[in-house]
Amino acid sequence: MNTPEEEKPGGIESPNGEQPAASRAITPSGRPDPTQNIESTEDASPAHAQGGGGPRTTEGKEKSRRNALTHGIFAKVLLLDGESGATYDALLQGYRDYFHPVGTVEEVHVEELATLKWRQRRLLQAERAEIQCEVEFNSRAADRAQQQRQEAAVLQVPTIAEKGGLLAERQNPLVLQRALDHLERLEACIKHHGFDPKADHAIIGNVFGQQGKCELRGLYELCRDSSITSGVAEFKEFDLPLDGRIAKFLGYLRDAITEFKRSLTTLNVLAEEREALESESSCVPEPARLDRLLRYGASLQRDYERSLNQLERLQRARKGQPPLPTMNVNVSS
Repeated sequence: MNTPEEEKPGGIESPNGEQPAASRAITPSGRPDPTQNIESTEDASPAHAQGGGGPRTTEGKEKSRRNALTHGIFAKVLLLDGESGATYDALLQGYRDYFHPVGTVEEVHVEELATLKWRQRRLLQAERAEIQCEVEFNSRAADRAQQQRQEAAVLQVPTIAEKGGLLAERQNPLVLQRALDHLERLEACIKHHGFDPKADHAIIGNVFGQQGKCELRGLYELCRDSSITSGVAEFKEFDLPLDGRIAKFLGYLRDAITEFKRSLTTLNVLAEEREALESESSCVPEPARLDRLLRYGASLQRDYERSLNQLERLQRARKGQPPLPTMNVNVSS
């Protein structure tokens, strides 16, 4: 004889005619009902029936209370793009574990300390970036190169000769290279076309200036004009046919070009040595940048010490301990 429970295909009914939660979770096909409310399943779990598995100790409840403080109240405005929220969380948690703040005021002071320490960390990163930028790009060398370019741009034809020639700025490697180019062009012109006084004097004037004493200009005239050396004993070596005089002047010109190249090489070597020394000295930022970093660091340190002092006084007052004596240090010059 079947019992009333066996006769009902839907299982056992509750007194009010509804099926128990465990029965409603199974469809007639024997599979779990995907539409079953998850909360009903959780309500039927043993842990929930026993009152939940939440923290019971004071320490556990204190940690649980902070679970919602993922980054703290300052984090959204503190963290920059690319900065690690997890690293900041670890720093903040370390301060909480050390100070064990009680109440909102102490919590805020603890987070303020962590925030200030984070900004000090950022300051060190900025200092490193300043140094690395100076080592890699050397702003002093860049400024010097810019000045040299401006000086070279001012010395343009036809005003070069009137200003003393290119050699007036012979310490500028760009200007010296331009002077060397002029002399090499003069050499090529004389090799192919012989002497051309108007064009040749213009080039010599651009290099050495029109007014100043120039040995190469005098040698040019001795080699070009045979009437100057004719019958003069001291200029006997210039008493040559035109081809011989051209070859003789080209020899003098080649010596001048060699000397210019030697000077240019020396300037470039000195510039490289100077840049190497400047890179080594870049471990300390430039005065203007260093002053900015120092001022910011001093401001952060003052805020940190003030917040730390306030937190310690609050905690001592809460514990019934006397406040620490106030120390005022006045520095006068």
